[in-house]
Amino acid sequence: MGKPNKGKTETIKQRALYVYLPSVELAEEWKARATNENMSISKFIIQRVIDSLNTEVDEDQGPSRLELLEQIQIRDEMVKELEQENRMLRNLSDSLDTELKRYRSAPFLDNDFEGPRPFDPELIEILRSSTKPLTQGDILRKLGIKSTQSDFINAISIQLEMLEQIGVVECLGKKWRWRGS
Repeated sequence: MGKPNKGKTETIKQRALYVYLPSVELAEEWKARATNENMSISKFIIQRVIDSLNTEVDEDQGPSRLELLEQIQIRDEMVKELEQENRMLRNLSDSLDTELKRYRSAPFLDNDFEGPRPFDPELIEILRSSTKPLTQGDILRKLGIKSTQSDFINAISIQLEMLEQIGVVECLGKKWRWRGS
């Protein structure tokens, strides 16, 4: 057999530190806390000293673990708030988009409407910028109109027919193509 390793018992004097607390009451309190946590007084003190040292900032090593955990918690709260704000802004944006579509569709859905009917500028841009003919479904998707929004679909259909009547778009079966300038 080889040499026995130096055990804890052989190094006990090298590892020992003697701590004198300011009062007997404090010593009793620490012993009671150690007992409550099912630790020896030595392990209790070691753990508390290590925890305390970990809260200190070492210029060479950066922030302590505790500080990093606090920063993470703060950032998690910020992320949660920003996600909530983002959701609210998205909902507001969706509402405004729907209201804008309603406003742009109104003149084409009201049979009693008098005056000029401005075409939806997004519709014109989609038709103008497309290099190939588009189905009405393609156009509706690009406009963000859902299949359940029948009023908006009707308004786009009416606009496409009117644009065809004035000669700026042509219907090729079920597809539409820009012809204007």
